[in-house]
Amino acid sequence: MTKKGLPIIERLKLHTRYEDECWIWTGGQRGDGYGSVGFEGKNVAPHIVSYKHFKGAIPEGHLVLHTCDRRLCWNPDHLFAGTHRDNTQDALSKGRMAIGEANGKALATEELVRAIRAEYQGPRYGELRRLSRKHGLAPTTIKKIVLGITWKHLLPST
Repeated sequence: MTKKGLPIIERLKLHTRYEDECWIWTGGQRGDGYGSVGFEGKNVAPHIVSYKHFKGAIPEGHLVLHTCDRRLCWNPDHLFAGTHRDNTQDALSKGRMAIGEANGKALATEELVRAIRAEYQGPRYGELRRLSRKHGLAPTTIKKIVLGITWKHLLPST
């Protein structure tokens, strides 16, 4: 019997290394660090296959998340369904997301953000443009800073 003729879970087991309690996929991978296996006519991540096989359908609008934070793990005991927001909150709570200056895409520094918020004189005509020219950031970036849409971690605690 060829690998293709095996049940999907048996195919996954052929490409698995067991570490601690994680079942680590050692087969093909996508560029984002997740595994890839042919399943139901598509290439999907092994943790998706595992969730569907052991737990059932993935609820509408949900992702399959890992409690172990290992993208290649497909142990069903480590998997749960959650929204994009759940995934982001999980990553933040575990320190897996770079915030503030640690984010390589940050356009400002904490010092600059504090200065902009201190200088902001409220929603008046030209205020965002004034701060934009002074600090070399786009008006939309200034707006997101003063409204607390970005750099939320620097907002005063309430």
